[in-house]
Amino acid sequence: MAMDRRWPVFFPLGAAVHRGIVTRIGVVPIPRELQDWTVMRSGNRQMGWKMVYFDREQRLPLPKATDPKLPIYQVVNDTALKEMIVSDWRPEEQW
Repeated sequence: MAMDRRWPVFFPLGAAVHRGIVTRIGVVPIPRELQDWTVMRSGNRQMGWKMVYFDREQRLPLPKATDPKLPIYQVVNDTALKEMIVSDWRPEEQW
């Protein structure tokens, strides 16, 4: 099943609970189709986009990326992420 993943979000939940930023309200199982890491792209327009995959915290390079819809491996803060969501940003806009 192919899924449209504009941005996989990796949130430091343990740290947020410890600091009291969030409150745990329950435990929900992660659906099977979301358990595997998605292939992302890394690099930029000038250097060329490469596909990357993570296997047990190890970043594995893959061949050149040719799909502009692949999510981008990047770090953004919560304000930038909110703006990306509100503006309906898509990874292909940064190809």
